Order: sequence, then structure tokens, then C-alpha cells
Amino acid sequence: MCRLTKSVCSSFAKMMASLVGHESPVYGVAFSPDGHLVATASHDKVVKVWSGRGEFVRDLRGHKDWVWSVDFCCDGTLLISAGGDNRALLWSTRDWTIKATLGPHSAPVVDAKFSRQGGLVATASFDNCARVFKVSGELVHKLEGFG
Repeated sequence: MCRLTKSVCSSFAKMMASLVGHESPVYGVAFSPDGHLVATASHDKVVKVWSGRGEFVRDLRGHKDWVWSVDFCCDGTLLISAGGDNRALLWSTRDWTIKATLGPHSAPVVDAKFSRQGGLVATASFDNCARVFKVSGELVHKLEGFG
């Protein structure tokens, strides 16, 4: 049940755009903090970036296997993608280049999230561990024992 005002609820209920372009199922999606960009993660090994209005912006190719999730940092200058190739890629949203490779895990990385301040990234993997990295790519903690 929507507890917001009726006008806000109806605007949320309207579909603004369909993001069509991936060749395989989409596993993850994230809005940039300012809402001007949307990133999607897919089985087709590609991260696609869209405008907040649903217009295609660009493809980010760097993963060698499925892309499971995406997340923007708090200021929107970085994007992280988690991949089936056992690593996470940190992208600059200024020039869309890879700034760091986080990993490798010994199994697919299925999720990656920025800390609230944006200086750290946590990754989760099918290898039964989570890792915390600085955005420089330096490993800070390896959290084991899940499973």
C-alpha cells in the first residue's frame, strides 16, 4: 500500500520507459544518485548505461561472463559491476574507463555495493566469502566462513 500522496503514487505507477537492448536476461539495475543515469547488468556480459529518461547512453564491455549486479557510488562518479568472471569492475562515469579490478574471487561475484561514503566496495561471491576493497582496488578485509 502506498502511503505517499495520491499524486506521487500515480506518478510512480506510470512506466516512464522500457530499457530495451540487452540480448539476454537482465539481473541487476541501479539509478545514479542524481537520477540522471540508470545502469543495467545482464547475462550478455554487458553493462548498459541509460539516461534517466530511458535513452541509451553506452555499453560497458569488460566482463568475460555474466554481469550480476551494478551500483553507483554516493556522488555518482563511479559505477561497480559484479561479474561471473570472478571479479568486480570499477568504472569511472566521467570517461567510462575501468579504474580498478576487484578480486579475483574463486567463483562468480554476484553482488557489489559501495559504502555510504563511497570509499569502500563490498563484494559477495559464490566462493562463500565477501571481500571489502578500497576504491583503489586494495583488499581491506576478506570475510570467510559463510557456508
